[in-house]
Amino acid sequence: MTAQEFTEDMLWDKYKPIKNHLKKQEGFDGCIFDAYGPELQFVIDQNPKKIWTIMEEDGALVYQAGYHLINRIGYLVCDNEWESDTLEIVIPDEFSDDDD
Repeated sequence: MTAQEFTEDMLWDKYKPIKNHLKKQEGFDGCIFDAYGPELQFVIDQNPKKIWTIMEEDGALVYQAGYHLINRIGYLVCDNEWESDTLEIVIPDEFSDDDD
């Protein structure tokens, strides 16, 4: 898949992730849904074009349009549909333990 030029702010502004109404969440502005239990079932029941997967890949935080299983941290469910499953946001070194 080819990543398009896309930013985290654009995701929030254009696609409008909804708040997790099943469990109070601190991270991701309260919008992340867990990858198990009732929260996962809620995600699966949504329009697939409104789902984004938050994952960790090689020490980077990645938002990938669609429902994915590999390296998933959780999911976002948005008010607006994405247009292409190649939409991806990579935030380098998000999980890096290196201080230099």
